[in-house]
Amino acid sequence: MLNKFKGNDLMKECPYLIYERDCKNHFAVVLNNKSIREIKDVYHLKDDMCKCNDNEFVLNNHWHFHYQVLYVKKNEIEVFVDGKYKKYSEGSIIFIEPFKVHGIRIKDIENTVFLKVIESFNNNISYYNLLNKSNISIPEVEKMSNKQLKFRERLIVYFDRLIELENKFDELSEIERKNLIDRIFFVLIKFFSSNEEKENLKNFEVDLFNDRENYWIPIIKYINNNFDEKITLEDISLSVNLCPAYLSNYFKKKNRDYNNIIY
Repeated sequence: MLNKFKGNDLMKECPYLIYERDCKNHFAVVLNNKSIREIKDVYHLKDDMCKCNDNEFVLNNHWHFHYQVLYVKKNEIEVFVDGKYKKYSEGSIIFIEPFKVHGIRIKDIENTVFLKVIESFNNNISYYNLLNKSNISIPEVEKMSNKQLKFRERLIVYFDRLIELENKFDELSEIERKNLIDRIFFVLIKFFSSNEEKENLKNFEVDLFNDRENYWIPIIKYINNNFDEKITLEDISLSVNLCPAYLSNYFKKKNRDYNNIIY
């Protein structure tokens, strides 16, 4: 995708060439009543980029290096894509490629909740390489195949869970958040890509931690099966027959390994 765009072309299409805050892999932010008003500070935006008056919000057209997925949880937003604004209602999923000029307009901040899932453009995880080769498009619901409809519902489950994790930053929540975003991009590549490269995903698994201590997969399965309950370290340690102290060190080690891979 990088070779499709040149600086001069972007300058003609978008007068505001500003990058959103440099983000690391697996970054998700919930934008609601409070956070929409704070977005200028969160993303270090200039005054002419972001306007928030009374109950209206406008993020002027811009571009950045990241893949981005928007999910509208409540109310509606308007997104500038393909040269015009388009309304997206509750349940909408919008996929935005790197270098794609886009903007956001909201007319009712008080009642709007949406999620931004951002994937760093510069990382080496295998699904990113597939993303770069895929031509992902999310059609209107009425135009989706039965399989796409099924996995659209699964995406919404993942998005809703990310919203639930908004203010949780403990070790388990961070692990779950990363796992959910892996799943989101996996589903997009496998079921919403028109590229034949997606056939390579038939035997693909998001598994960054292939080692002799094969606790990771059962841990993730346990979290996925019980995420609607309050999960403690002791609960997980019992599920994999480990003592809590050992499991805590295991989490820390895997988190270090993960950061070394993706950052």
